[in-house]
Amino acid sequence: TNLSSEYLQMVSAVHSVFARTLSNDGLAAAVLALLTTADKETSQQQTRKERNQLVWKIRLLLRRLLGELGTKFDRCGLVESLLTFNTSSGSWTLFDEEDKGRIILECVTLNAPNPPEDTGIIRGKNMKKFLQAVDNATNELSSEEVTKLKSVLLKGRKQLIKWCVQSYAPLFESKKRSQSGATI
Repeated sequence: TNLSSEYLQMVSAVHSVFARTLSNDGLAAAVLALLTTADKETSQQQTRKERNQLVWKIRLLLRRLLGELGTKFDRCGLVESLLTFNTSSGSWTLFDEEDKGRIILECVTLNAPNPPEDTGIIRGKNMKKFLQAVDNATNELSSEEVTKLKSVLLKGRKQLIKWCVQSYAPLFESKKRSQSGATI
């Protein structure tokens, strides 16, 4: 789907009117609704391919929202909203939770500064050039910005651990039990 800048401006206008928590809850609800409306009737392999494309599109949408909203886009707040929604219904699967985890990881990585634009493709010999460019860009951050970035990334890591322990692990364990035929 094509997301024009007109739609992004509309989202930005709505986002700026509502309180951050309400805006994050709305965005989280929309993301989870996209994940739950995927067709579960088709073959699992085809569904996984379609789901991977859907998650990729959601991740792209989040990047575009960051570009439009800038610092007004609270990625950690969005992650917290994603974590607070109750997705423990019988129709929510381990695959759904993994897709949610990929979106959460995207939100966390969006907290880091963008890599320099002129680094080219990052493979092999270009990796050294890329790492040097990132190091130079990091050195350009003020100590206050570095402190804030460390704090945000720490919060993001804690949110990832929270997701893993509270949401993913129970589903993984439940699937493991059902496959082995064990009872509680």
